[in-house]
Amino acid sequence: MPKITHVNERKWVPSTYDPKASKVSLFDARYNRKGRTLLSRILPGASLASQRSDTHWDIYILDGDLTVNGIKCLSGAHILCYLEEEISWSSEKGCECLVFVRTTHEWVIPKK
Repeated sequence: MPKITHVNERKWVPSTYDPKASKVSLFDARYNRKGRTLLSRILPGASLASQRSDTHWDIYILDGDLTVNGIKCLSGAHILCYLEEEISWSSEKGCECLVFVRTTHEWVIPKK
């Protein structure tokens, strides 16, 4: 039997890394390194300084805009962030996206 999640029954919680973003956890199996799935809402004007993740991320933009490493992506875009790749992002008008994190992860701020 498939598990069905009703997003409107879940609480949006603030992002750990950006006060202008919030998330709803749809699936979380970090404890056994199977990753997680999030619905993420990013407010207009939000940005994240350049960082690296220790896993792959898939981001699918449902609505709005997200500029990743200087490339503006709109609704329907899929973004794959590779392991150890340095990324930064911002959103001019805000966006909602579906985020798949492949395993557990930690953000690492690059040394300058």
